[in-house]
Amino acid sequence: EHELLVTVDENAIAGGAGSAVNECLAAHDTRISVLNLGLPDNFIQHGGRGDMLREAGLDCEGIVGAVEAFLARREDFAAQA
Repeated sequence: EHELLVTVDENAIAGGAGSAVNECLAAHDTRISVLNLGLPDNFIQHGGRGDMLREAGLDCEGIVGAVEAFLARREDFAAQA
């Protein structure tokens, strides 16, 4: 068992692969925390792929930071319960 499933889309989150994963998990009554990462629904400056991913937080550092922040929020929530 895993405590977290992370999806990363180089596309918008809504209607992306992460959304399909969420639907599949719900259809099979699978209970796991899911963090969906993807492009924001706004304009991103044109540039090289690496620059664009970094700006969207989808580079290695951004993904690790998002996962760490998600886990910290979850721990804070559990401590308050």
